[in-house]
Amino acid sequence: MYSHCEAMDFINGFTKLGAPVKDLSRFKSLMSALGNPQDRLKFIHIAGTNGKGSTARFCAEALMQAGYKVGEYTSPYITDYTDRIRINGKNIPKRSLAPIAGIVKLAAGDNRDFSQFEITTAIAMLYFKKERCDIVVLETGIGGLLDCTNIVSTTLVSVITSVSFDHTQILGNTITEIASHKAGIIKPHSCAVLSPDNLPETVRVVSEKAKAEKTPLILPDTKAIQVKKSDISGSVFSYKGEEYHIKMPGRHQVMNAVCAIEALKSLSGVGINISSQAIKKGLSVAAVPARAEIISESPLTILDGAHNPSGAKAFAALLRESAPAPVVLICGMMADKDVKSSVAELSTAACAAVCVDFFADRTISSSGLAKIFRDCKIAALEAKAPKEALERAKELIGESGTIAICGSLYLASEIRKIFKK
Repeated sequence: MYSHCEAMDFINGFTKLGAPVKDLSRFKSLMSALGNPQDRLKFIHIAGTNGKGSTARFCAEALMQAGYKVGEYTSPYITDYTDRIRINGKNIPKRSLAPIAGIVKLAAGDNRDFSQFEITTAIAMLYFKKERCDIVVLETGIGGLLDCTNIVSTTLVSVITSVSFDHTQILGNTITEIASHKAGIIKPHSCAVLSPDNLPETVRVVSEKAKAEKTPLILPDTKAIQVKKSDISGSVFSYKGEEYHIKMPGRHQVMNAVCAIEALKSLSGVGINISSQAIKKGLSVAAVPARAEIISESPLTILDGAHNPSGAKAFAALLRESAPAPVVLICGMMADKDVKSSVAELSTAACAAVCVDFFADRTISSSGLAKIFRDCKIAALEAKAPKEALERAKELIGESGTIAICGSLYLASEIRKIFKK
């Protein structure tokens, strides 16, 4: 019997990115050896720079409310490796993960070119097929066109959320190049939804791709969106005359919710009917760890995985509009991100920052990050560990105010572990 420890040793034996790819042939070969389980599943496929995880959660919760058995594949994990592969909101059990990983190990053989993400995707597809999911909400890893999730051919609807700059070393240095990768998930004769908060270049690229694939493109009508309330507890908004409540805070979540609404309603054309009541209930209960997550009320402590300029801008807007002052950031970032632009956005919402490193590989040093904050006229301290950063932030805000953790999902994961203990 293959143990969970052996399974994780196998998975961790691959690098995060694997050997460079120019096409999907490597992963297609692996999935073929596994019997192509993905061909017996149906998908909502989601790509984008920001908002993928939230949109996936909105869709999955609504489908569950409608009585469907829903697989959900997201990345990266926040608390445990198993939280990226779920059915009806429950992580893949370790007793299921181990034997499936053993099957993938046999199929992969001695090939070490695969990435951890490819191996995990193969495990997820086998699990969803074995458990006979009615539909799978599938989030891409990086990009879309050459992302291994793009092996799927039975997509019911493709959703492209907000597109901005990230992973430029892989996807390109222009919005047009990045949008082309995201649009690569659009499949012939299905349906596509594009978030309305995108630049004209993205709209053009996605529209051209949808037209080429003879796939109708739904662009939600921003004039039909009316935000009635938006604060730290979430938002109340109406869309096309229907009122919705979401508990994930931030106005950007309204856009993600509207994308989910349109994607869910489009499924009626393929026989998957979801009532308005199920959509409303699903949206109202949906929550994603480390997406403006309140992890403490006293002092108010908000955790967000914002790690690129666009995500930082959305989080900063939420802090300015809704977080009690003073706001002190705990920030750590990966060195390969656009650190200066992200810090410039975050600095608009805070009076001070505690900079931390050593929570993952490839972090920018706390001293280097602190200097960037000081260049933005924000007082900055340094800490060598997340726990020390929390203690220093509490000293800075006194009896009131907000601690906001941001800059990296790896940092968010480490701080969540501290609060869980």
